[in-house]
Amino acid sequence: MDVILDSLQKQNEAIEEKDMLAIASKVVATTQGRFIRLSSVNPSERARELAEKYRMDSSFVEVVVVEADKIFGGASGALLTLKDGLLVPNAGVDGKNAPQGSVALWPEDAQGSAEQIRRGILEKTGKKVGVLIVDSQVTPLRMGTKGVALG
Repeated sequence: MDVILDSLQKQNEAIEEKDMLAIASKVVATTQGRFIRLSSVNPSERARELAEKYRMDSSFVEVVVVEADKIFGGASGALLTLKDGLLVPNAGVDGKNAPQGSVALWPEDAQGSAEQIRRGILEKTGKKVGVLIVDSQVTPLRMGTKGVALG
């Protein structure tokens, strides 16, 4: 939470009463240490089968299997999953915004994290604000991405 306030101050921005803060899920996930080194993952038989079927790395797929609430199927390079009530590719597991050889996961308890940040800002600034933990999401059969609130 201090990182957020420090970043705003460096940009000469001030939090005002009733502001809405949209915080990237990777920022929260980073503070929670939600990264996994793929070399430390031991793929299950199910992960190996899915990886072969959808032409994916079996260690990456194992992380998706663990993170997903449900796997519906997939297409080359991606699994269609349900995670925290949202239909998302690969259960939100992301290798693009993670250290090399690692993957980033969605934050634990995004709603609780948003509430904790909101309370922290109130305590430090006296300002009542709204906080959203957000990520980008693709929609099947559509071009581009959209924003989605995780918490």
